[in-house]
Amino acid sequence: MRKFLCFLCATIMFGNIFAATVSTSKASYAVGEAIVVNYTGSTAAKDWIGVYTPPTTPAGYSIKWVYCNSGNTTSGATVRENGTVTFTTNLPVGTYDIYMCADDGSTVMAQTHFKVVPPTVAAFTASSK
Repeated sequence: MRKFLCFLCATIMFGNIFAATVSTSKASYAVGEAIVVNYTGSTAAKDWIGVYTPPTTPAGYSIKWVYCNSGNTTSGATVRENGTVTFTTNLPVGTYDIYMCADDGSTVMAQTHFKVVPPTVAAFTASSK
């Protein structure tokens, strides 16, 4: 009972110590590059991650979304608390938001953003022989 009270007091004082997180593996991606998203803190089999164009939020339509536990739009039966999902959609240049949402709903658990930039053109030098 004492441990529970200590935990309860800590949660009240410092907030949810088990909060979900979501992050991309890079701050920006080239057009056509796969977007890699890392997440922690999934608590339900139908927690999901979606890509949005600002100012659209999970109350609106996503560009693409997947369940955390399966990495696609078909949920598995078990929770996968932490992991990585990859979006292979070909996004145009711009700024995008990633939302992790709870249990097939629009309650936001975590959020981040990233940019899509034009692909870098490799420098080419001609040599004469």
